[in-house]
Amino acid sequence: MEDENLQMKDDGHIELVLRVLAFICDGQNTHLQDYLREQPDNMKSYNLVSKTVEYLSLVYISVTRSNISLVTQLIKTLLEFSSGNLKNQIVCYDSKVCDYLNYLLRSQQIYNKCDFDEEMELKTAIAELIMALIEENIRCDKDSEAAGYAQILGENSNGYSKAKPNSVVVKDTIGPEVVCQMFADFYERYHSPHLQLDKDDREDLLNVGFKYFHIFKRFQDLERGKELRLEDYLNFRPSVANLKEEICKFYESNTMSIEVLKDGNLQKVYFRVRDKKVLRQEVKDEFKYEVDRSSAANKLRDFCDWLKEIINDIQWQKRVLSSRVGAFFVHGWKAFNMACILLSLIICCIVLATWKASNDAGNPIPIRPKPYSTAVLVLGIAHNIFSLFVLISYFLCNKPYVPTREKVNAYWCRILSIETKASVAVLSKIQGNLQTSVFSFGTFYYIMFLAFSLLGTPLHGYFFAFHLLHIANHNQMLKRVFQAVTRNGLSLVWVMIYSLAIFYIYALICFAYYREIFDEEKGNYCSDMFQCTITVIRRGLIFGMYDEVEYFDVPRNRSFNYHLAKTAFDISFFIIITTIGLNIVFGIIVDTFSELRDAKWRIDKDMSSVCFICSKNSYDFEHYGGGFKKHIVEEHNQWAYLFFFLHLNETRFNDYTAIELYVWKLYKKDRLDFFPMNRSLTLQAAEDAKDEAKMDTLLSQVAFLVHRRKEEDAFREREWQEAAQRHWEEQQKKASRRAQEQQQSSALRRRAVVELLTSSSEDEDYN
Repeated sequence: MEDENLQMKDDGHIELVLRVLAFICDGQNTHLQDYLREQPDNMKSYNLVSKTVEYLSLVYISVTRSNISLVTQLIKTLLEFSSGNLKNQIVCYDSKVCDYLNYLLRSQQIYNKCDFDEEMELKTAIAELIMALIEENIRCDKDSEAAGYAQILGENSNGYSKAKPNSVVVKDTIGPEVVCQMFADFYERYHSPHLQLDKDDREDLLNVGFKYFHIFKRFQDLERGKELRLEDYLNFRPSVANLKEEICKFYESNTMSIEVLKDGNLQKVYFRVRDKKVLRQEVKDEFKYEVDRSSAANKLRDFCDWLKEIINDIQWQKRVLSSRVGAFFVHGWKAFNMACILLSLIICCIVLATWKASNDAGNPIPIRPKPYSTAVLVLGIAHNIFSLFVLISYFLCNKPYVPTREKVNAYWCRILSIETKASVAVLSKIQGNLQTSVFSFGTFYYIMFLAFSLLGTPLHGYFFAFHLLHIANHNQMLKRVFQAVTRNGLSLVWVMIYSLAIFYIYALICFAYYREIFDEEKGNYCSDMFQCTITVIRRGLIFGMYDEVEYFDVPRNRSFNYHLAKTAFDISFFIIITTIGLNIVFGIIVDTFSELRDAKWRIDKDMSSVCFICSKNSYDFEHYGGGFKKHIVEEHNQWAYLFFFLHLNETRFNDYTAIELYVWKLYKKDRLDFFPMNRSLTLQAAEDAKDEAKMDTLLSQVAFLVHRRKEEDAFREREWQEAAQRHWEEQQKKASRRAQEQQQSSALRRRAVVELLTSSSEDEDYN
């Protein structure tokens, strides 16, 4: 018992040491991560990374309830050591940390001995460590240092094969089947009615499940040779096999991805999107037609400015949607507007069909059948209610702010063209694409919208005609028509002021010389200068000073000089006011409308033919990766980048992965380096495939040449051996012939000697 308590006490101290080491590297401090691996300023260096993995190898097999927190802390410490540090990741892999993680994931007996929170914490730490080991792509042919580390993991079967990156080897070690088993099991437990879990615990199940799902998506990206189908790995249990389509749809629909450029390499990041409905369609439409598309850099720079405001709007929408009442008004915005327009149309149709004029011409109250007046009253009350809902929805959706006195003064300084540095600074802080003031035109419009609705009910329905104009707020073409007038409103105002000055000059001339032609019985007053000015403006704009009858009348008892002067007066008025002045106004409006129409055409063409993120044309993707539409929806979706930054806002700084931290730092500095301009993983994969095909062709050609050279060398060797064999045989034949000749000559000599001796002996016998 004392030994067990002592062991637990020692584990507690070790766990504290591990936690301190993790805090040292917290926030991906690369310098301290390297120092814990190697201490160049010490006489003897200790690799604490490998020692930590070695300690994990001693305890991972016998995980109990007493030491599970120690195992979890070991994995968390390794996570802090290896996040964003390739050398430490190589040390972890060489120390076989993947084998230990694989065992912890596959062994179900471990988790039967621990609590739910301990299980979630351990599996979360394992998922984060695996993701840290595989999250980055390494182009071995472009980064020599990274290539050196990546090739440590490779196994070259011959001189031409490529080394595998560490992420691919981690994938092969862990295996996609165990990862699928993890997130499928979490989904099943989340929807299980038998587990007594509160809302937070069930949310933890989904969070960990999404981590493992994102690991599987990363495995799919790493598997270039063959496709990893999620459905193929969800048959490990019958209960899961029945839900595999539902599981796939759930995780896929709540996951988005973006591409990021980091250190010259394209990276792909997967993240969870909790609620896509917080992004209002009105905001998306406004962004599409208001963002600066003059160049690729300006487009992304303005996009980042929009992101900050849209994220603030989404955070406000989340606060509103957290309440049922707020969600009712926000989600019913379009329905309330359509209801007001429809009710206004019905009321106006009733008015057209039933109103009769009274005998008193000065009485505005019409004669109506009582059933119809009751119907108008009921519809008017309903219209009042929906108009109130529209105003409430407007305030909840747009959150109008009350400008301070400094802001009001700054606006007036801009209007009066007396801007100062202080006013410019104030306006730069409050200017935004989605910010709305309580004194803005939109706020006054919707207040007047409700006021006219309230006035229309007691005043017999006269004011409901105003709400028919509300159709323009929900139609892009009509909006452009009004923008054609309001966009150059200041120019039109100055033209109007200048026209009033001209009218005043002509009114002076009329008052001085032509008062007699103004007949007050016909409504042409000119008894004083004010009346004469008003008459000249009214008749000048409507009739051109004279109607068809009066235009040719010549006053009696007047000389030809009077007629000549009046002719010059009439012609100059017609040319200056009727022809030039009105055409200037119409030209400004028509030109503005043409500009807006051309701008919309350019925007629509840009959206349909150019990727917003990478600025690549649609024809670049015609033969790669499923086409341009798939590219802008799944790979470079601009709204996915928005939700990614929203995800970063909702994530603790210390919980960022290496890529997330890299993007967040650049985003805070308003730098665009992380956007993959003119880059895409789809096109890069196609280029890599071409390069690999060229390399394979080159290798096959080299192999053919080597084989041919070997055959030629072997043929030469055989010829040389055959020649040597023939030479040896000839030498042997010559040697045998010489030997035979020598034998024959020696035999002849012996015979001659014998004959000589025989003859000599015969001679001696004869004698």
